[in-house]
Amino acid sequence: MVASPGDFVSPGTPVLMPEGVEVGDGLYEGDNGVVASFSGILEINDGILNLIPDRPQINTPDIGDVFIGQVNRLNAKTAEIKILHIENSNSGHRNVPALSQFADIYITELVDRFIPSAGDTMRSRDIIRAKIIDKDPILKASTKGDKNLGVLHALCPACGLDLHINDTKIDFNVECIRCDYAGYRVLSSDYGTGFTSKNGDNISSLNREGERWSPAADSILGHDGARPYLSPMADFRRGIS
Repeated sequence: MVASPGDFVSPGTPVLMPEGVEVGDGLYEGDNGVVASFSGILEINDGILNLIPDRPQINTPDIGDVFIGQVNRLNAKTAEIKILHIENSNSGHRNVPALSQFADIYITELVDRFIPSAGDTMRSRDIIRAKIIDKDPILKASTKGDKNLGVLHALCPACGLDLHINDTKIDFNVECIRCDYAGYRVLSSDYGTGFTSKNGDNISSLNREGERWSPAADSILGHDGARPYLSPMADFRRGIS
């Protein structure tokens, strides 16, 4: 069987080349004629016969892509994020290639205010939405510039319960209703709604972008490389005094 334009072919299928048409992508021209290199559909575009693959595209993050991720590691100046799902891609549900599974967010790309340490805005296991801003030499992301970007879900670091929005204490925008933990996260406007975008302006306003930290919050920030939130002496179960 010899395939023609419009046919579905499998690897090794002979292909009939119409007169005046050039061999394009996905086809191999050898001594015995033209054959398909992989499965797909034959299409002619601008005088070139190409083989269009039927498999989904590789789910590789690109600049401008918005993704859902989990905070994997907190360094002094960066947060390492494991990419779970790319939202603006038709193949976003597929696993991300091993070399593209992690992106770094530098402290200047977390929120538009002074941040001494990445852990002052998010914690390990938090689920966030971020945007890829660079991919050379490594993937870099940002949670700035869009109210939909930021933390979507967070757990209490003391007892593990889901954290709720708190608008009663400046710069402590999340709290635990079981223990007395309260802290700061760079909140997405969709915090607490799953992946559904509801554009809650009142939520993202709790990030207080461009504002100075309150004295109570400033006293527990990771100044000069210190990261008090990682100290074994930090007992959030008794609150912050």
